[in-house]
Amino acid sequence: PYRETRRPFYRNSPLTDGIGSFFCSLSRRSSSVKDTNPPDSPFFLKFNEASRTMSLLLNVPFAEKENAAAKGARWDNIAQTWYLPEDQYDRLMEIDQWIPEKNPSIIVPSEVSIVHASRPCWKCRHNNPVIALAGSYFYEKDMSERDEAVWLAQDFFTLFQQVTAISDNLQIFLKDYYPHFSAAHTAGGQYWLNHCESCNSIQGDWHLFDEAGSVFNPTEKAAAELLLIRNIQLKYAPLIDAGYCLGDHLKLINEFAQRAD
Repeated sequence: PYRETRRPFYRNSPLTDGIGSFFCSLSRRSSSVKDTNPPDSPFFLKFNEASRTMSLLLNVPFAEKENAAAKGARWDNIAQTWYLPEDQYDRLMEIDQWIPEKNPSIIVPSEVSIVHASRPCWKCRHNNPVIALAGSYFYEKDMSERDEAVWLAQDFFTLFQQVTAISDNLQIFLKDYYPHFSAAHTAGGQYWLNHCESCNSIQGDWHLFDEAGSVFNPTEKAAAELLLIRNIQLKYAPLIDAGYCLGDHLKLINEFAQRAD
């Protein structure tokens, strides 16, 4: 059974003949990606540095450093910044005021998963690389039964869509390595979307995620096998504001998509 996340809407799963439903939270390039390392910066780790930590970058004013330290924050002398180590995540609400992003809803691991596919542009028909941010473990800010804000650990594979905000550390990486996945102003607000590398037209999320049989909504094993999942390593866990789904297509992707070495 799937957990119903906050502010859900329902769609039919293409693998259950319209009977099964999955839930989507409104919380909010193909495999030819550069193989070089991320920019030299204390905020990045190299691709081959195996680290599954989930330390969270904090913005702590000097006058509040002792208070932050008492609540589990630690000082990174190399990056010259405060952070919350993952073993202190039970205190996330205590340090919430020092999270740099405004109203973040999701903390993804510092090892970020990116799903690669290709699809013809709806406008010029150029065959484009397209990507989706993914995660198999993340934290989501939600409301408890007592109507109190809490950070909940979510332990399942999903793709993130309707992305409205991305923290700076992940933005820098995306700009350098996936320039055609960028912020765009739409009638519904600002979203991070794929763009055609030829005509720069927006490649909308509905055509990539929601339409049965679309690249990120495969209905068959063979379609899922065309996808490539690559993990990139940041030093600190990025934050996003996005929606996500649960459904049979995600089982196919998680089981049959190729994995980059």
